[in-house]
Amino acid sequence: MKPPNSVSAQNARIANEIRRLTLAFHNRSAHFPPAFYGYLTAKGIDPATSVLVDVSTDTQGVNPLFGLICCASRRLFEFDLDFDGDGEHLIEELEWTDVTAQQNTSPHNKGYGKSRSYLAFVILEELSDN
Repeated sequence: MKPPNSVSAQNARIANEIRRLTLAFHNRSAHFPPAFYGYLTAKGIDPATSVLVDVSTDTQGVNPLFGLICCASRRLFEFDLDFDGDGEHLIEELEWTDVTAQQNTSPHNKGYGKSRSYLAFVILEELSDN
């Protein structure tokens, strides 16, 4: 059994976090604004085949959502969006940036092992195998 604070145990915990978040996103059980799914589709991203790497609502706005998503083509996008109170309409796009080139996608990083972006790629492959 891996020690609880080993690099491999930490990587496993992070990967499981990303999997849970992505599953909630795919099942629409995490109360993301409905317009978020339409927004992604309009950007050419299929929500059903994407990995939600990180997301937060801890910012100012009516119904804010920001984070990082990995689409099926292994592109990584940072987003910062604000939706109306019901989440039915996008009020403002504060950021939509392809950050793939700036992301650390290495499986080997001293002190912490696999990067979140690398783990997103692994989970993306798991999804495509199912």
